[in-house]
Amino acid sequence: LMQAMAGYKFTELVNLPSPSNKRSFDGASISVITIQTNRSSYRSGEFDDYDPNTRLTKLIQIMQEIENRK
Repeated sequence: LMQAMAGYKFTELVNLPSPSNKRSFDGASISVITIQTNRSSYRSGEFDDYDPNTRLTKLIQIMQEIENRK
């Protein structure tokens, strides 16, 4: 996870546009990713559940792999 996160500039994750807006008309869940470091907390822009901005996709896949190993 740390290797994957090293490739991100967390300040750039804040205002990423959502690739879809399904939550406006079909009640799709709204998701965000929050990354906590020793110094700061970074929250991604909102996106429809299971449809993140492409810049977040790899990071989400790695987090899901870690979760599935438990």
